[in-house]
Amino acid sequence: MNIAQRVLVERTLRKVGIGLLVIFGLLMAWAIARVVLLGVITWEVFFRGMFDIDDGALVLWPILIGGCACVWLSAYLEAGRVGE
Repeated sequence: MNIAQRVLVERTLRKVGIGLLVIFGLLMAWAIARVVLLGVITWEVFFRGMFDIDDGALVLWPILIGGCACVWLSAYLEAGRVGE
């Protein structure tokens, strides 16, 4: 893989990772706003939904883990390129 291809992969991973982290942040902000501002749900329901597989855990946590993994991989690849 030449330098231009590695840079393209790094940038793509970084953008995808940051995008996933932004989506995670928006989902969390929306859920917290439903608790604090609207009072639609309680904190108990909020936390139960975050960690229960039947509710939102399978939607919420893969976004965070995927975003962190993409950002970490882009930094790892960049460090390998800089070290050459």
